Amino acid sequence: MAKLNMQPLTKCAQVIGQDRLVQLKLLQPGVIMGLWTGQSSIAFFMFTLHFHKLMERSTHGSAVCPYTEPIIKPPFDDVDPDYGLHGYQVHIVLHNTTCELLSESFSQLFCPKDQIADGFIHLTAISRTNLAQHTPVLGSITLPWQCEALQGSVENCCVMSFTLLDEFRKPFKCVCSPVSMELEKSSVCLDYSDEHFLIHHKEPGVQVKMQLAWSKEQEKFVLISLVVYVSVHEVNKHFSRDY
Repeated sequence: MAKLNMQPLTKCAQVIGQDRLVQLKLLQPGVIMGLWTGQSSIAFFMFTLHFHKLMERSTHGSAVCPYTEPIIKPPFDDVDPDYGLHGYQVHIVLHNTTCELLSESFSQLFCPKDQIADGFIHLTAISRTNLAQHTPVLGSITLPWQCEALQGSVENCCVMSFTLLDEFRKPFKCVCSPVSMELEKSSVCLDYSDEHFLIHHKEPGVQVKMQLAWSKEQEKFVLISLVVYVSVHEVNKHFSRDY
């Protein structure tokens, strides 16, 4: 499924959370290393794999030649001036090792040309100013782990499975990776007076930014903003455009 060169990955690994027993380090999207707290010894590794073409990647690949999905270019459209900027669909799931916390799909996402900024197109699935779009999260955002006779749960961590489809309903970008939630110092939505949090996942070609608020009345987290940032370079390459 994958080959990892551990030495450079370990040096730049990001700490995404810890409990009293283990510290979690994100080696690369989809790969977590658990270290015993206060020690340098490894407790466990955790891999997260996106379901898209998972069977093909598992059975058709080998250590010598990993499976690569055939590249099928979408048909070229020289009539639509906004070709490649509309018709996107996002499916996002937040889950952990035991349960699903959130599963939502958003269709007909678009980005006007004048909103292309910093080399990215912005696709807004949930706007923090639109209360009707705000979505509750089921359960606590934690990442349970188990290693032999020991077990625990790291708070403010979970796994994000993210699928971006183009206007032809073909996969454009697929991501499955552990993510961490950080407290925001200032409130981003005045409709929620309690604490606000941010999940910001970055990798080449795409970023996913989620803002959540804790609702004391509902005793749960509410997803109040979801914006996907797609590299203009990736869009141009996929749709044969030059934005």
